[in-house]
Amino acid sequence: MLSAKKSGEGTSEHPRFVVQKHWARTLHYDFRLEIAGHLVSWAVPKGPSKDPGVRRLAVRTPDHPLDYALFEGRIPEGGYGAGVVMVWDMGPYEPLLPARITPEQWLDRGYLKFILHGTKLRGLWEMVRYQKEASAKETWLWMKLRDHFAVPGYDPETEPLSARSGKTEAEIGRSEKMQLPSFVEHPLEAGVTNCAQDLFDLQQ
Repeated sequence: MLSAKKSGEGTSEHPRFVVQKHWARTLHYDFRLEIAGHLVSWAVPKGPSKDPGVRRLAVRTPDHPLDYALFEGRIPEGGYGAGVVMVWDMGPYEPLLPARITPEQWLDRGYLKFILHGTKLRGLWEMVRYQKEASAKETWLWMKLRDHFAVPGYDPETEPLSARSGKTEAEIGRSEKMQLPSFVEHPLEAGVTNCAQDLFDLQQ
């Protein structure tokens, strides 16, 4: 796990979340929550749903440093997670922690309930871990809870623009090369030994 906090954005009082849409080997969404100074991350093959009747598979991936939260651009071929990355949504969130529970203990218990304050995702959500074995990937379910932000039948493709830049995937892909985070250029030095793209051999 990564432990160094590399950005001044976000605090323990107002941690942040980000959803990055990632056109890698397979299109997927990466959901990240700031917990204990780094971005705890899940790959969500079908993307978020605002429909309370839908449960989304979310597969735990390596923690990311905080400076990756606002990364948007094209990762060149051969790099970790090669492809276009869009900041699809972002904002602060409120973790609904039980009394006398630290954020780390909250995560380890395998049940997360929180309020998102994004530009697209808002209101009450929960995540439940249902598989954590040494020989298997750590899998969770991500669900929208019923409130006035719920949208039955929601499809994330109906909101295609970046929450950071307002650009489309094609426009981001054509943008001038930007500085890549050190995490992307040197994943092994950051403690990453597997690639999120390998998760999508799972049957959806």
